[in-house]
Amino acid sequence: MRETMKANGSSLPRERKKTRETPLPRSAYALLFLLAAALITLGALNGGLRDVLVKAVRICTECIGLG
Repeated sequence: MRETMKANGSSLPRERKKTRETPLPRSAYALLFLLAAALITLGALNGGLRDVLVKAVRICTECIGLG
């Protein structure tokens, strides 16, 4: 009687991960990508990029004891 061991040391069968029956079409991924890029651009143009940078600098200077 010969047993085959898996890489994890178990001879029990692994459970398969549940995946979607039909994956999303490429057009859905492209649409999500374009939407994300548009929202990031709008946020940057609205001054959000500067706000994030100012807050990051403030946090860093407080961490090292300068602020």
